[in-house]
Amino acid sequence: MQDAVAHNEGLGANWKTRRAFWADRAANESNMERYDHDLWTDEFAFLNQPGQVEIQSDLFYDYRTNVQNYPKWQAWLRDNQPRLLVIWGKYESSFDPSEPESYR
Repeated sequence: MQDAVAHNEGLGANWKTRRAFWADRAANESNMERYDHDLWTDEFAFLNQPGQVEIQSDLFYDYRTNVQNYPKWQAWLRDNQPRLLVIWGKYESSFDPSEPESYR
């Protein structure tokens, strides 16, 4: 199971800031002072655990390697044509809503 897209075009508008992070990690590191503690109480508590800010930053930064590998994933899908069930939530905000059509 993969919870992602396999097409660069499938990355929605939310990925603009992530792309900026990939391009210049130092300038776009998480800054805990930017979080609204009233709205993000759970997230703030989670990220305040020792090492979590670094772990989450590393995960977001590493996702760029997924994007770099999309052509390989697409080739594998084309060559192997595995049985595939694409389920897409209409409220999914990370990926473009047109992405499921890319798998037809």
